Amino acid sequence: MILKNDMKYDKKLIKRSDGDFYNLVEVKMNNNKGLEFDQIDSEKRGIKLFNIAHLRLLKAFERGVLKPVVIVWDAFAHDVRTEDYFVIKDKENGTVYLSLNSFISYHLRYLIRNKNYLIKNGNLVVKNLSTSKDKISKDIILFLEKEERIKVFMDAESITLDEVYENFDEKKDLIAVGNIGFPSWYGIENNYPLVFNSSFFLLEEEDFISVFSLLGDPYNIRINKGVIETPPLYNRFALLLNHKNKWEMKKVLLTDLKLKIFQKERDLSKFVFNMKSDYSIYTRYYGVNQRGRTNVFTPENEGNIDFAIVGRSIVGMKFNGGIEIPQNGFVFSIPVNEIGDSEYKDYRVDYSFLDNNYLIGIQCGPGLVKDGEIILKKDSFVEEEFFRKLSLNNKIIDYGVVPTDFVNDIDKSRAARMVICIDENNNPALLAVESVNKGFVRTDCESTGATLLEMAKIANEKEYKFALNLDGGGSTNIQYLFGQLICTADRRGLNGVVYERMIPNVGVFKK
Repeated sequence: MILKNDMKYDKKLIKRSDGDFYNLVEVKMNNNKGLEFDQIDSEKRGIKLFNIAHLRLLKAFERGVLKPVVIVWDAFAHDVRTEDYFVIKDKENGTVYLSLNSFISYHLRYLIRNKNYLIKNGNLVVKNLSTSKDKISKDIILFLEKEERIKVFMDAESITLDEVYENFDEKKDLIAVGNIGFPSWYGIENNYPLVFNSSFFLLEEEDFISVFSLLGDPYNIRINKGVIETPPLYNRFALLLNHKNKWEMKKVLLTDLKLKIFQKERDLSKFVFNMKSDYSIYTRYYGVNQRGRTNVFTPENEGNIDFAIVGRSIVGMKFNGGIEIPQNGFVFSIPVNEIGDSEYKDYRVDYSFLDNNYLIGIQCGPGLVKDGEIILKKDSFVEEEFFRKLSLNNKIIDYGVVPTDFVNDIDKSRAARMVICIDENNNPALLAVESVNKGFVRTDCESTGATLLEMAKIANEKEYKFALNLDGGGSTNIQYLFGQLICTADRRGLNGVVYERMIPNVGVFKK
């Protein structure tokens, strides 16, 4: 067990002039060689599915559903292929669901949408086997049940099928759960004295609307041991450790990379970004600059083939354009005659930078401090391609760009915050402020959080060279020497009840 280490921490209560206060935590790592950004070990299936079902049931209550039903299933890695388990049958010019997850999501959503299902003895059952899709859905359910991957959760002891049909939402209540786990257990099991949350990930209902996406999927760049595990989708700041063991902070985007796909390396700086062309790449920010709205699908493009990519895997493809763009991935579009039929079997992709490679890196945003100066400004969210979901008359009219529920002011909204910093000696540090989910803060006894501008000023006053905002809110978590250093913000609508949120990626300090 590691107890002696190159870390120290400070925690203090800071009062404001309006009478409330916030708790500020600072952790200093006096050596950057032990810092990594890891994919967390997934929690045990039963615990994971129960935890997510509990969260989704509470979300359904918030929507006004009196007798909610939630169906959760434990997804596979994105590189698990459909063809290894099922025969793919697609309509002409339709989307080919290459990843097993997308194939399962597509068919189960089809089943729910057409109300061709029953819930018997706590299990999902196909009602009528009228079409080939119905038969595939039955095979999928049996396959998931055999592996104990699917569970039905109800809050009410008695509920009629009509009540289920009236309220069950195929995209909000049928949830594919990705690789997530508890930071506390990850630290203990791996003997890491410091574990903290890092990346944004898909959590809100609008985030995983795509069949290619899973609740818990992280996004934007993560580099570990020199390997780019997830690419930079949106033009946001990242902290990068170069081969000279020096930290850099800069914006990175897909067009800064080379993509190795089908055994051929492609310079993405030569591709058209978020516009139709013979050679294009698209993210969910596509459409925002052109019309102030996101485009969920790529444009029709006869003669091209579009590949949906998540992480390091091709998860779907479609001839002649028109494929769905995942929130946590991108679409790579090229003329179909450039790829032979045999190459469709190679679904792995790899990334490298055009100008330099890095040992470690994490991208989140917005950037707060660079070269000792505050860079956060009111336009930071636009410049870093944040775009909130849009609602009209309580109905969502645009799903936005992840994180879809991020408040985009810099000086008004207080929340739990997590910031990673680099000092003048090239050593990492953390700054965190405690808070509670919106609407549940008790100002008499609980930390009220901080604004982004306050965090930037704190980092600047402490003379940090770089400061990057990480995922905050209910994800904010620091495990220090196998104990909880900060009070987490996740209340799930229950005043006074504290939850540790499962997340996909963590920063760890190993020594």
